[in-house]
Amino acid sequence: MLRTLLASLTILLLGQARPADHPLKHRILWTWDTWICEYDAAGKSYLQEYKDLVDWMAKNEYTALVVWGFIDGRHGGEAAAKELARYARGKGIALLPGVSTDIGAYAAYGGFVLGLKDHPFNDEVQVRAMAATKRPGELNLCTSRPENREWLRKGTQWLLDTFEIDGVNLEVAEGGLRCQCAECQERAKAQGGPTGGASFSDLSLCVPIVADVFREKRPGGLVTYATYTPLWWDQKPAALEMLRRIPESAVAQWNLELACNEQVPSPVKGNVALLHGGGESYHLRRLRPETWAFTQYRCFDPRIEQIRAFATNVRKMKFDGFVAGDVGSPKNPDCELAYHALIDFTRDPELSLGAFLKKRVPALYGDAATDDVVRLFTAQPALHRKGLPFWQKHDGTWDAGGRERAKEAAKGFADQLALARAASGKASADGKRRLDSILPILDEYRIICEAAASGQFDGTETRAKLAEFYEKAGLPDDLYAFKKWK
Repeated sequence: MLRTLLASLTILLLGQARPADHPLKHRILWTWDTWICEYDAAGKSYLQEYKDLVDWMAKNEYTALVVWGFIDGRHGGEAAAKELARYARGKGIALLPGVSTDIGAYAAYGGFVLGLKDHPFNDEVQVRAMAATKRPGELNLCTSRPENREWLRKGTQWLLDTFEIDGVNLEVAEGGLRCQCAECQERAKAQGGPTGGASFSDLSLCVPIVADVFREKRPGGLVTYATYTPLWWDQKPAALEMLRRIPESAVAQWNLELACNEQVPSPVKGNVALLHGGGESYHLRRLRPETWAFTQYRCFDPRIEQIRAFATNVRKMKFDGFVAGDVGSPKNPDCELAYHALIDFTRDPELSLGAFLKKRVPALYGDAATDDVVRLFTAQPALHRKGLPFWQKHDGTWDAGGRERAKEAAKGFADQLALARAASGKASADGKRRLDSILPILDEYRIICEAAASGQFDGTETRAKLAEFYEKAGLPDDLYAFKKWK
């Protein structure tokens, strides 16, 4: 009992603390481990990178950090996770491990644990344990089965008994209920049939289990649950009724993105809005993270205007907080500015883009470089979109009819390079460090767009020549692996 009271007091004093002038209770960064760190058995990269992230969040008004892959044998397992949890709590950041019951079409999320194939709270271990009594049509971790719901309860108890965490981020049946057993199909019908998003019937089964464990062991903890899409105003009444069965202590995480509806209130009490607008992971030395490359890739792509629109809608709709998804490290300058923008624009939706940049850029880059940096960040989003079709198909499989577009993009990136170099020469020491991390990315864009504009390397039959072009131009092979084309 004393331990529970102390844990609750810690959350109230630290994990949920926030500056009095910010109107939103929850300000959350949502990460996958491979977006932030490298794998190593001891967890050295995992702990260093995440501790750096926690430090940054603690200094910049964030309240909670979601970590998918919190416990992973590929980066230190339970020992590293315990150290990270203690560190986050000590810094006043509520750490929320990602927990899932879904191992279906999208990925093996791991349940509670990844990279430890025999761990009892790895979801695949539980599925194997159920195999002998598998029912007709049953798929994955069927939550109609009491044994699997009990596994979820015991896993949550184990998580709270083992780690000094202050919440979880729960995902259930992303993309809808896929199990074809008779019970699951009846539940799907009860919520009005498939919705194309989450199964609210599964959420209504699973979230109360997790919330009950928290009420017992960590009553001040934060339980968030993903509702995916469609948003509530496009859901069927039967589905919303199921959502109302979830305890009010749990908080719904809605993929709001840039949608807005001020007329239809949420069916639940606690709500946070998610935007996939965090940033990219180019501080890691690889073209793509080892997983989830569909949301994270190497690029410089500021999203400040998008964040401003999102923040305005969050305040209009009276959400309790926001979640920045698609999160890279704030060591990436566009991520860093994005996370400041989320704080500033949710505090003051009337804040202009110019006023925001005037407030933040001088402190980050130095007064002398401010005008150039503002121009750099302002021009990049549109230019990124022009270059992306060529960059994503850097092996020469780009559209051969796009040479003029590639030429225009290449010139734009050359101009951005000149601007960034000029700004770097004027910047403060920290500003120069930031700009110098952007310069290689801009150069990579330029090289690839120039290759596409030349018309010499369209298609896989010219890949050997393209490799020679890239090598001569200085494209890094350790990232793009073009030398093997020879």
